[in-house]
Amino acid sequence: MHRETVKINGVEGLIYRSVNPSPYRVLYLHGSGAFGQGIAGLFEYPDLPSLIENGLELDHDVLIPVSPTASKWQTSYLDKFLVTSERILSSSAAGYHLMGYSRGANGVYEFVSTHLGQVVSAIIVSGRKLNVSMDQSSLTPFLLIHGASDNRVSVSEARISYDLLSASGRDVHLEVVDGDHYIAEEVFSKAELYVWQQKQEHLQAVMI
Repeated sequence: MHRETVKINGVEGLIYRSVNPSPYRVLYLHGSGAFGQGIAGLFEYPDLPSLIENGLELDHDVLIPVSPTASKWQTSYLDKFLVTSERILSSSAAGYHLMGYSRGANGVYEFVSTHLGQVVSAIIVSGRKLNVSMDQSSLTPFLLIHGASDNRVSVSEARISYDLLSASGRDVHLEVVDGDHYIAEEVFSKAELYVWQQKQEHLQAVMI
């Protein structure tokens, strides 16, 4: 995948262009380790950016913003990053696959709740429990993945999120895997994850 650095219009991050990109794009929100650390912070720990750098090929263009604050994701900043990315890529996305690790989960939840109809799927890894109200008019499917031995964010928080999302009527899957909080590299390297994303694209096309 071809990497481009974005540092313009008050936003910063990376764009990885796929050789044969789908009209849908991946928006990845990093965890707490990279908050306020710039692009270098994306590679401090093994994660999706380092996997792509080391040869992981995806069928989607991947957008990876860097949060400029040291606390939380701001949807207004993400909107600005997406607008800038679309200008660079010279096209708009048909929709987005959201992926969030650790504290990135909070950003995913908020983005889904405020961008009705724009999110095709959402994957949460090692995330805290759902922290926003989900509008039932947007039934974005969720895949929650959590380490059984996570001592930083208890797996019980993933179970709470599962129950809350299920109650809203959406399709939700919870996978509890072996490992602690730091399972991002192992999880994001699995092909099944991206097959699941493509399945959601096909399901959305059928519904339309």
